[in-house]
Amino acid sequence: MNEDKRNEKNLAIGSVIYLKDTLKKVMIISKKMVREFDGEPVYIDYTGCLYPEGLITNDILVFNQEDISAIIFKGYEDEDEIELAKRMATWENKASVKKLSKEEFRLKIKEESQKKAGKKYEL
Repeated sequence: MNEDKRNEKNLAIGSVIYLKDTLKKVMIISKKMVREFDGEPVYIDYTGCLYPEGLITNDILVFNQEDISAIIFKGYEDEDEIELAKRMATWENKASVKKLSKEEFRLKIKEESQKKAGKKYEL
């Protein structure tokens, strides 16, 4: 288990980690997810699902590199993954897209869901 994440940016899909606020293992299922909320694009480092259960509900975990407490397993890396990681690092350094904390991202999703639910019941 690797406890030092400072050099572990852009983990591969399939990596299994522990988050600081959970005792369950989490598997990374996407990276650098960009969403638009109220016309503003924002991003989060990773999305994940519980491991070994997988994605069994619509609840996807969102988190950033700094939320990871331990790396249990690194996902498959080939030349395509290495090239993608380089491009993502370049994009992140140049992007004008704001990175949100997991709490901010969750709040935006909740607000968006409430707006959609409210529209269903408007006459």
